[in-house]
Amino acid sequence: MDKNRIDELKAKHGKIYLITTTVVDEDGEDKEVEFIFKKPSVLTYNRFIKDASKKPAQAFKNLVISGIIDEDRERLEKILEEFPAAASSIAKEYLRLMGLSDITNLKIL
Repeated sequence: MDKNRIDELKAKHGKIYLITTTVVDEDGEDKEVEFIFKKPSVLTYNRFIKDASKKPAQAFKNLVISGIIDEDRERLEKILEEFPAAASSIAKEYLRLMGLSDITNLKIL
């Protein structure tokens, strides 16, 4: 994506983030797909937590759909129809923007 396009999207959406994931196409080849997301809000996270306890798969899908920029929404929905588990992979990265970490330490003092 060129710098001018990135600047246009930033002007329209504010902070934006590129999330890339790999899916396997019908020929068994890895296919990299990338999407632009808006900065998530506390409300977005709260809604995700509420939904995750009832329907986790749907919660992941709703989370990524709610955060995608309008320009990428249709393409993301098509990918999620064909590769529904991609929502989990994408959501994991999107949740990192809200503070989710693979490395968190506890030390008893």
